[in-house]
Amino acid sequence: MKSQQGRSREKNFIICVDDEQSILNQLSTQLDEAFGDLCMIEYAESAEEALALMEDIEKDGGSTLVVISDQVMPGMKGDEFLEIVNSRFPGVRKVLLTGYAGLESAMYAINHADLDRYLEKPWDRQEFLAIVQQLLGAVVESPISESVFRVREAIQNVQMFRDLSLDAVDLIADKLQLVTFAKDTVIFKINDPADCLYIIKSGEVKVVAGEDETDEVLAYLGRGSYFGEMALLTGEPRSASIITTMDAELFMLTKQDFDQLLARHPSIAVTLSHVLSQRLRDLSIKRAGRQNKLICVINPLAETRGHDIVIHIAQRLVKETNGRVVLVDIAPIGEHIHSIREETPESKGAYWVIQNLDKIQGEELEKILPTDDNGVKFFVPPLQKEPPLSTYIVQLLSLFKEFYNFVLIHVKADADLHDDILKVVEQSNTVLYLLKQPETRQEGEQETVLLRMLHQEQPNLMKKTELVVLREMPDSSFSEQLCAFVDRTRIHYLRVGEQAQMLFRPSSKTIVSVSEPTPQAQRDVSRIARRLGNVSVGLVLGGGGARAYAHLGILKVLEEEHIPVDLIAGTSMGAFLGALYVMGKSVDEILDISQGAWKRLNSPFSWTLPRVAFIKGKRIDRLVHDIFGDTLIEDLPLPFFCVAADLVSGQEVVLSSGKLYKAILATGALPAFFEPVRIKNMFLVDGGVVNNVPGDVLKKQGIDMVIAVDVTPEREVHLVSKQNSSEVVALPPRQRLLSYLKYLKTRYGTILLPRIIMRVIAIEGLEITRNKSRYFDIHIKPNLEKFDLFDFRRLPDIVNIGEQTGRQEIEKIRQTIASLKRSNEDQKKG
Repeated sequence: MKSQQGRSREKNFIICVDDEQSILNQLSTQLDEAFGDLCMIEYAESAEEALALMEDIEKDGGSTLVVISDQVMPGMKGDEFLEIVNSRFPGVRKVLLTGYAGLESAMYAINHADLDRYLEKPWDRQEFLAIVQQLLGAVVESPISESVFRVREAIQNVQMFRDLSLDAVDLIADKLQLVTFAKDTVIFKINDPADCLYIIKSGEVKVVAGEDETDEVLAYLGRGSYFGEMALLTGEPRSASIITTMDAELFMLTKQDFDQLLARHPSIAVTLSHVLSQRLRDLSIKRAGRQNKLICVINPLAETRGHDIVIHIAQRLVKETNGRVVLVDIAPIGEHIHSIREETPESKGAYWVIQNLDKIQGEELEKILPTDDNGVKFFVPPLQKEPPLSTYIVQLLSLFKEFYNFVLIHVKADADLHDDILKVVEQSNTVLYLLKQPETRQEGEQETVLLRMLHQEQPNLMKKTELVVLREMPDSSFSEQLCAFVDRTRIHYLRVGEQAQMLFRPSSKTIVSVSEPTPQAQRDVSRIARRLGNVSVGLVLGGGGARAYAHLGILKVLEEEHIPVDLIAGTSMGAFLGALYVMGKSVDEILDISQGAWKRLNSPFSWTLPRVAFIKGKRIDRLVHDIFGDTLIEDLPLPFFCVAADLVSGQEVVLSSGKLYKAILATGALPAFFEPVRIKNMFLVDGGVVNNVPGDVLKKQGIDMVIAVDVTPEREVHLVSKQNSSEVVALPPRQRLLSYLKYLKTRYGTILLPRIIMRVIAIEGLEITRNKSRYFDIHIKPNLEKFDLFDFRRLPDIVNIGEQTGRQEIEKIRQTIASLKRSNEDQKKG
C-alpha cells in the first residue's frame, strides 16, 4: 500500500509502548511484517520515553501515525499517557492494549483521550492488524475494509498473485468468497461445467483423474495452492475431479467477477495465462507424490509412558522413513511442558504461530519449532484458553501437513472424546489407539470402554484405526476381544516389562529425553513406525518340499544385512520354516528340528494303506504338535499367516489366528500324503493348490514391500531317467539283466504316484505364481533343479544355495527399500 500524500516510509511512524520486552517484540514483528513498507516501527518501555520519542520525530519533520500503549506500566499509566498524546499530538490515532485495564480505565481513555480502539491481551493478530490498517487508512486516505485486509493477508503469497500490485491484489481480495467443505467432499467432478477458481486458505484436496476417488491421484494441493484456473480463461469443462482430504476453507472467484476485474487490470490475465501454462507443463511430466500424513495418537493410558511411546514412534519415523516429523502434543506432562513452551523475548513461540497461520512459511517454522536430537520437531499449543483449540486446530494441522511428511497429534482421552479431539481424529489419515493389556477381566472392560464407544458411535473412524497394545505376556482371550473392533493385521503388540517401562526423564541437553526401551521393544516400535511410514517389509516363503530349505539361507542373509522384516507369510513347507523362525529359532536349530522330524516321518510306522492318505493322521498330528506345542499365532512376536485350500468351498483360506500347529498341518496337508485338516466347517489341504507364494495377500494387508521367495523350479529334471534303455541292449547278458533292473528302478521309481501328485500341484502353483508375481517387489528364485523334492539328506547344501542367491539379491533389496523412503526432494516438497 502506498501513501497518496507522498509521505516516505522514513517519515511515518507507529509507536508501541509497553514495559514488557516480549510484548514489544511481538507487536513490532507483526506490525513490521504488515506495514513495514509504509511506516517505521518504534517502541518505548515507558510513557515518558514514548513522549520524548514523539517529540524527536516531530522535530525531525516526521509524523507519528498510530500509538499503541499498554495500561499498567511503571510511572504514568496508559490512559493518562494517551490523554497527553491527544492534547499534544492531535491527529495521532490511539489504541489501548492491555490485559488489566478493565472497563473503568477503558472508559476513561475513551472519554478523555479520544481513544480509537481498545483491545485485550492476548490479542487476535488478524483483528489487531485489521484495526491498525483502518487507522492508517484514515490518515493516508487509502482505506480498505477489514475483511479485504484479512483476505489479502491470506493470498498475497499465492504464486498467481505475487507479481501483482497491492492495489490489484486488494481488488481480487474484495471479490473472493470464503467457502468451506468437510473432509471427503467432492467439490466438483471431471467434465462438470467450469465457472470459478478456488484458492486453498487451509486444508488439503486431491486432484483425481476420474469421477471416483479410487481413480489415479494426480496431485495433492495444500494451503496457498489453487485449482480450476482454466475456467477463468477458457470456460471449458473440468479436466479432473477435486476431493477434500481434510476440512478445507477455500476462497472462490467466479468467472463473472473475474471478467469484471479484467476490465480494470488486464495484467491479471497475462499473469494468470503464464501460471496456467506452467501448471499444464508440470502436470504433463509428473504425477502426485506421496501424501503427507496426519496420525492422531489417542492415549487413554493413566501413566506417563504413553507419552514416551509416542515420542519413540516419532523418533523411529524419522529414522525408518528419512521423513520430516512434527509432534503436536496437545496433552504434554510435567517438565515436557516447560521445555517446549518456553518462549524467550528473542524467540517466536506457539502463540505467534497460531496468530500467523495464514502467512507463515516453512523456513520460519524450522526456526521456531524446537527439535530433539533425533530430528523430531515439537509443537505444544499455548496454555491460554483463548483462542480455543477448536478455532484453529484444523488450520494448524493443514499448515504442518504442508511442510512435514508426518504430523503426529498426541491427545489424551478419558471415557469420552471431546469435540476438539474428535475433530482431530476426523481429519487424520490414521488413528493410533494406545491401550494396555489388562491383568483381569474387569480391567479389560475398563481398558476398552472408549474403544467400544468409538466402535459404536464412530464406525467410519474405526476403518482407519490401528491398535498399539502394551503387554508383558501373551493373552489370547484379550487379543480375540480386540478383533471385534479392528482387523487382526491392525493390532500391533509392544512388548514391555520391568526393563522396558520407558519412563519419562527430562534432560537439559535436549528438548525431550526418554529412557531407552529394551531391544525387543525397540524392534516393536520400529515395526510400528514402518507400518505408519509406508515402508513396511513382508517376506513370503513358498512351498516346495526339501527345496524350501533355501528359505533359511535367505533368512540368514536378511538377518546379517539388517534388513527389517515386519511380517512373514508362507505356504506348506515355507510356512513350517517361517513359523519356526518367527518363534525365534536359529537356522541351525531349525535344521536339527527338521532332520529329526524327517526321520520320524520316514519311519515305516508312519505309513499306511491309503484310504485317505499315505501318512497316518495321528502320527503327523503328534509330530507337528511336539514341535509347535499349543502356541497361538496371535501370540507370536511377529505377525504371521499361512495359506490353505478348503475342499468344501474351493476357496483360499488365510490362517492368521488360532493354534499354530493346526495351521501348519493345514497349509502342508498335501493331498494323498496327509489327511485334510478340519478347522470349523472347513476341510483344509496344502495351500500350494491355490496360492503357493501368497504375496498378493500381504499387499492386501497393507505391506508396502513384498519379498517373495519361490523355490519351485520350472522343470522337474528328476522325472527324466538318466539312463537310456538302448544302452542296456548292447551289454553282455548278465550285465544286461543287472543294468535293466537298475534302469527300471530309476525309470519307474522316479515317477511314483506321490511324485506325480506333487508335480501336478507344483505345475498349477507355477501358473498361479506367474499371474500373481505383479504383487512381488522382489522375486527371488534360487536355482534348485538339481535337488529333489525329497532331498532331506542334503538340506545344508540347499541352505547354502539359498544363502548364495540371497547375497546376489541384497543390493536390489536395499535399493527397493530406499525407494520407499523419503528422498531429499520429497522432504523439500513436504
